[in-house]
This record gives sequence, structure tokens and C-alpha cells, in this order.
Amino acid sequence: MADPEARLSGMHCGAQAQGEVPMSTWDRYAPIWQQKMGVDGDYWSREIFYPSMMELCGDGLPGRRTLDLGCGLGGLSFLLEAEGLDVVGVDSSPRLIDEAKRRAEAQKSTVKFYVADARNLSLPGHGTFELIVCNMALQDMPDANRAMQESARMAELGARAVFSVRHPCTDGWEENYLLEQDLIFPLQEEWQGVTEERLYPPRHHRPVAYYVNELIASGFAITRCAELMSTPEPRGHPLALVLTGVRTT
Repeated sequence: MADPEARLSGMHCGAQAQGEVPMSTWDRYAPIWQQKMGVDGDYWSREIFYPSMMELCGDGLPGRRTLDLGCGLGGLSFLLEAEGLDVVGVDSSPRLIDEAKRRAEAQKSTVKFYVADARNLSLPGHGTFELIVCNMALQDMPDANRAMQESARMAELGARAVFSVRHPCTDGWEENYLLEQDLIFPLQEEWQGVTEERLYPPRHHRPVAYYVNELIASGFAITRCAELMSTPEPRGHPLALVLTGVRTT
């Protein structure tokens, strides 16, 4: 039997992930990501991910001090700000953060953006955030459990948390992630024909139990689990898994 690790080609399962993804990985990919995402996000972000994340954040949001981990170009951060939240966005890519800051200045936004590793945050104000969001980023991080632990450290007791990841059923195990997705469902229009470069930055396959157990171990009580579908159920494929929780310890 062939060694499954050879087939993963750098994609690891849960605690088996080893080494560090160079911080420059997303910097190299940033121009492609920016072109594909546009100003308002791609189709999945606009129609599925962002609305679902906003809904799952719950009621009574205005004024809440919010941390957006793996914020990228700031799409979700700006939507949260529009609902009256005080938002801080962090990402490990300086190029993505530079563009997020440029967009913030252009639209006179008060969102604060910082270059930071979600697994080792050095931001001021730990223990003061009332809402933690992390949209489709944990699967891109080695040692994602450290990011969950940092989320708990930054959150005050009783703070809400909303984490979304690519669904383990359809997250692709091959090195060439986008090519793998062609076998599951057609790529959305924005991701076709833009570039011949189809390799995605390293993505780490982990089972659902990994995220559930690590969130609990980090001090969050899970309050809800949702699956975001590519098309209305029951015919759609699960695109994303979303876990919501409350910091209890």
C-alpha cells in the first residue's frame, strides 16, 4: 500500500503537522488572491461565508471589541465595522495587510490592521476582546491549535467566538488544491482563467474532531455547529464547517 503521507505532498492531518509554513507563502500568493477576491470578495465569500459568519456572530453586536484572525484583505472586518463593532484585524501577510490598510483609509474606516501570526499574538489588550472571528483561515495554519489558544487568551470570559474552516469532507488532499476542487464541484467564475498558477498555499487537512476538541481544550464551550453548503440542501456539497463558542475558562 502506498504511503498516504507521500500523497499529501505537504498537507498534514491535525497534530501531525510539522514545521512552519514560511510567512512569505501568502505574500507570494497575495497578488493572485487580491485579483480573485476583488473589492467585495468572491462569490462564496459574498453569498455564503460572510453572511453566515455575520449571522452566527449573534445579536447585540454594536460596540463589541472584536478580533478578526486571518483577516486577509479585511472583507469581513469591514462588514463587522458596518454593524457597529470595534474591530482589529490581523494577518501574517504584510502585503495583504498593506492592502487592507489602503482600503480602510480610502473608505475612512476605523478598523485597525496589524501584521501578526495568529498562533503567537503580541497585540495589546489581551483578555479584553468580546468577539473573536476567524473566517476560513485555521486550515491554512500549521499548529492551528495554537491560534485557538491565542484566541482564548485574547478573549474576555464570556466572549463569543466564531470559527469557520473548509469542510474536511471537501477540503482537498492533493498538493494542487484547486485542481482537486474541480473533481468535487466547478470552481466559481472568479477563480477561472485569472492565472495559470493554480497551486494554493499549503492547506492542512484535519478531521472535525480536531477542531471540536482543540476549541474545547482552549477554553471555549461550543454552542453551535453549522455546515455551509455549496447549493441548497440536500443536493449541495458542504463547503465549510462553522463552530461557535463562548470562552468559559
